[in-house]
Amino acid sequence: MESRAMKLGARLDAQDFERLANATQLGPRAREMARMTLVEGRSMHEVAKTLDTIPQRVRLAVGSIHRVQASLTWGAPAVPASKLPQGLLV
Repeated sequence: MESRAMKLGARLDAQDFERLANATQLGPRAREMARMTLVEGRSMHEVAKTLDTIPQRVRLAVGSIHRVQASLTWGAPAVPASKLPQGLLV
């Protein structure tokens, strides 16, 4: 992944989406559902209606991308306390 952090649940650019999707086992149709939602910013209900499916299937496809994204985000090293501004230390 690029050095910039990707916020979980935020829209993705096409390049980030492809990297994440390549780490899943999504089929072409599920991949398209996730792309329409995460890259194009369309609602899950709109995507489901467009592709003649149910929103739950779209949610599953998006969830697959989010799981990969979360595993990469959560696996990042923590910032040491010595690097935090004094006001943030409790």
